[in-house]
Amino acid sequence: MDVELLITLLILWGVIMLTVSKKYRTMDKESRKEARSVIGTKRFITTTVPLLLGMFVSLLGKVAGMNIVILIGAGVIGMAGIYTAVTMWRNNKRNMMLFSLFVMLSILLLLL
Repeated sequence: MDVELLITLLILWGVIMLTVSKKYRTMDKESRKEARSVIGTKRFITTTVPLLLGMFVSLLGKVAGMNIVILIGAGVIGMAGIYTAVTMWRNNKRNMMLFSLFVMLSILLLLL
């Protein structure tokens, strides 16, 4: 187990979680209701959640030194990236290309 990577993982995800929870607590009731409705949409659940889950699983695999877990996380990121790119294709082709490059780069960096 790589202790430095574990500390980096905890800091990275900890800062994200603290920032999101702080922002949520400072919202008024109407904004909170709107945020919950966005998080509950089919698009959010099928695009953002798998990307975050795949990244988290891959980073846990790196911390534990388990290559199969890293590959599973990269596969989840890849599938979510493909689905997101296909859904983005209808709206904005330029952003879809940038997003696809980001997903490919993140998978490459995870596998190195």
